[in-house]
Order: sequence, then structure tokens, then C-alpha cells
Amino acid sequence: MKKQPRTKQPTTDVVLGYLAGTEPPCVSLYQPTHRSNPDNLQDSIRFKNLVRDIENSLKEKYPTREVRELIAAFRDLQDDYQFWTHQLDGLAVLASAGRFDVYVEVGADVDPELWLADRERRQREVLQTLRAMPGLDRERGLAALRRLAEALERSPQPDHRAYQQRLTAYNCEFAARLHNAATPKQRQVMRGKLKGWEGDVRALLAGAAAVVAVSP
Repeated sequence: MKKQPRTKQPTTDVVLGYLAGTEPPCVSLYQPTHRSNPDNLQDSIRFKNLVRDIENSLKEKYPTREVRELIAAFRDLQDDYQFWTHQLDGLAVLASAGRFDVYVEVGADVDPELWLADRERRQREVLQTLRAMPGLDRERGLAALRRLAEALERSPQPDHRAYQQRLTAYNCEFAARLHNAATPKQRQVMRGKLKGWEGDVRALLAGAAAVVAVSP
């Protein structure tokens, strides 16, 4: 596996490289870190727990051998004592088959635990809504979808809403930098990726609408 030197921030070339043609499985890990004792003593433990969760999730979708090879680099970083005693403000790891990129100053505002809690809440709400669809008529089904869309767009919890706003601002600024730094060919690749994601979302929405349409 090709391991890049640890740098402070992911460059646009790195991000564009992942977007251009990276084969799954792909992993992105983000966590806050601390510069000094005693707070930084917990950083490696948190990283270990995140890696365990990632490994368990990957095993549900990919062959054990592929997962083992990908996770090995995370384990090496996990056991690097010098790395964990010289942290800055936030850690990001981007990994795929044959690549492992580590960034050591991605901002102290990263909160993966809050993000995960909000994502799990959204998943529960989606599942609950879809499971209820067969028993709803068209009007109530559409109303349920509208409530779901509002809840997905705007978290009912104030701390999650504030975090969403910070992430949105960061993502917009980063997307602008990425666009400005990309070549015409790279922009074409990104447009293709975005169109593919748009198609996936439209397919999911069409499936939900079909469930509403056939309900009594």
C-alpha cells in the first residue's frame, strides 16, 4: 500500500484523485485531536474505536481479505506512539486499496461522534417512514415523506443543527476551492460523479413515490 507523507491539509489534487477513479472499498476517517496531555491520551483510544467500527461495517459488504489489507495501515498508525504524542488540531485519514493518506491539521471543529449520532438518527427515521408506507394512503404517505425531508434537511436538535451549518459552510468553501483548482477534464469527471449521485437519489425517491402510489 502506498502511504503518502503526513501533511496538514488534503490538497485538491488528492481529492480529485480519489474522485477520478478510486475503487471501493474507500474509507474516510475524521476525529478531533489534542496538542497536549492529558487530553491527547484519549486520542489513540478514540481512533482505535473508530477503526473497529469501520472494520465491522466493511466486513458486511466486502471480502475479509480486502478488509484486512485496508485496515492493516490503520492498525499501524494506531500503534505509532510518536504520532499520537505529537498531534495538532484534528486528524483525517483517506484510504482505499493501495492508498493511505494522513492529514494532521484539519480543524478542531471536526466532531465525528456528533456526525455519526445524527446520521444514525436520520437512518432510523428513513427506515421508520418507509416501513410505514404500505399502510398509508396517498395523502398521508406524501405528508410523511414531506416530514421526513424536513427532518433530514434540518435536525430537530440544536447542537446538530449548529454542526450542520458549520459543515455546510466548510463544504461550500472547499467545493469552491476544488472547482477553481481543477482542470476542465477534472471538472468533467466531477460532474459525472455528481450526476451519478443525483441519479441514485432520484431512483430512491421514485421508489418511495411508487410505494405511495400503490397504497390503498
